[in-house]
Parts: sequence; structure tokens; C-alpha cells
Amino acid sequence: MKIFELLPNKDCKGKYLKIVRIAVKWEQGDGLSAIIIFHVTRNQEDTKTTGIKLFARNEDTIRKMIQEMALLYQVKEKMTVCIPESEQEGELWSF
Repeated sequence: MKIFELLPNKDCKGKYLKIVRIAVKWEQGDGLSAIIIFHVTRNQEDTKTTGIKLFARNEDTIRKMIQEMALLYQVKEKMTVCIPESEQEGELWSF
């Protein structure tokens, strides 16, 4: 398992959507997927959780993609992201 940290960045481009959780897992075949979940918006009428799903062929690419998303959308709080090295490790959630 590879681990890296994301820190809140006040200079990121997005101000409204904030990343709260990230799940990374191996997909069937050869590739990784990452699910990025955003904090519920401040609107009382619109309380649905939104997210993005990313796909990559290796660990380094998915890590770079997640880090670039953290530049676009602010991380709500300090987050440790785990990337599985094999399919046997299952789905790993950030903490």
C-alpha cells in the first residue's frame, strides 16, 4: 500500500466544493479507480453528495490525478490517502 497526504490549500481554484473522502481500488482487469467525494453544499434545498470517479493504469498516475484534483477543489481537512498495490488489498478509504 502506498500512502500520501493532502493538506488544505487556501489558494486552490475551487471555493465551494471541498473534498471530504477518497476511496481507491483496483478495477477488474488492469487499472485503478479513485472515487472523490465532496462535502454537501451549503444550500438547504440541495443536500445531495457529489463526487468524481477517476481511472488510471498505475499507482503513480492515480496519485498525480488525485493531487491535481486537490489543487482544483480544496481538501476540507488534512487527509491521508492509501493506494492499494494489488487487488487483494480491496478498496482503501482516506482517513
